[in-house]
Amino acid sequence: MIDESKSIKQEEGISIWAKNNFHGTLNYVMRFGKTRIIDLVIQRTRAKHIDKRICLLVPTDIAYQNVKYMKDSYDIEIYTKNTLNNLLSVNPKFEGYLLIVDEIHSFLNEKYSSILFKAKFDYKLGLTGSTLTVTDKNTLRRVGMPVVDIITEQEAISKGWLAEYSEYNVAIPIRDSEKLKYKSLNDNIKEIADNFRGIFIKVN
Repeated sequence: MIDESKSIKQEEGISIWAKNNFHGTLNYVMRFGKTRIIDLVIQRTRAKHIDKRICLLVPTDIAYQNVKYMKDSYDIEIYTKNTLNNLLSVNPKFEGYLLIVDEIHSFLNEKYSSILFKAKFDYKLGLTGSTLTVTDKNTLRRVGMPVVDIITEQEAISKGWLAEYSEYNVAIPIRDSEKLKYKSLNDNIKEIADNFRGIFIKVN
């Protein structure tokens, strides 16, 4: 069952994106329902434009599984980072009518932001549930997909769009050999962080 107030807010987000000339990113807290927004935008676009090229980018194969039903349902192209690389190696031109980038924060490094910048699509929609840095926001503006609306976790909980949750610390029994392995890995991470103190923070 779709929560009515959440549905209204999802429609509002689409409207805000549309008013920004159909270019922008919705920064909505995780579990708010970004996949439904993607579905609605694609469904409505396909209903008006049967032959237009619609591409959906997702970061991983796991993310692909959540949206793969749209590929045949709406006759769209869906690419993960790996399959996008394969596509561009054959044909560097990346253009069409509508480009949607799910979990767009995963595409903001130099390589993929360059792809988004060069992509020639009439309309571009990004979605993320991540806390974006100033650099992330600047990159989104540079590629023509600025943040146009935000929903924080606090707002989503206060309006009943997300259930409040409790955090628990649960003790998990592990063997001595596993403890030693964990300690070794932890020591290596600490050593690397100490050696590159301050530098690793700048790595996107």
